[in-house]
Amino acid sequence: MFIQYFQQPGAAGLAAQPIKAWGYDFRRKAVRNLERAGMPRSVAMELVGHRTESVYKRYDMVSEKDLTHGVKTHAAWLAQGKSQGAKQK
Repeated sequence: MFIQYFQQPGAAGLAAQPIKAWGYDFRRKAVRNLERAGMPRSVAMELVGHRTESVYKRYDMVSEKDLTHGVKTHAAWLAQGKSQGAKQK
C-alpha cells in the first residue's frame, strides 16, 4: 500500500501539517459515497476497481448513523401496513 500526503490550503500552525492517508482510505470513502448516493453496485464496483462483490462489501462500512436510518425507514414502512405478514381487512 502507498501513503499519500497532502496539505490543506490556507491552514496554519499544527493544522498545516501534512495529512497521512492510505490509498485504501480513499477507496473506502468512495465506496461509502457511491452506496449512499444510490449508485448501482455493478457501476460502483467498476469505478473503484473491485472485481468481486465480497471485496467491495469489505469497503462499505456500516456506521451507527446508517443503522439508525435503516431502523427508522423500516419502522415507517411497517407503520404503513406493508409487511408481507400483515393481514389486510
